[in-house]
Amino acid sequence: MDNVDKFKVWLFSFLSGSDFFIMIHAIRINNALLSALSGIGLCLTTFTVYDIFKKVEMESE
Repeated sequence: MDNVDKFKVWLFSFLSGSDFFIMIHAIRINNALLSALSGIGLCLTTFTVYDIFKKVEMESE
């Protein structure tokens, strides 16, 4: 895994954590739109990190 991929994983992991925090806060204040948007963001960042790991795994084989 090169430095660019490591940075992408770090960045998307940070974004995933912040999306999770926003989603929990949105549920607490009962804001459905904010909760849905942060849930979508959480899914997108998770799939992006998964794609990066799959690419790295395929390159290492």
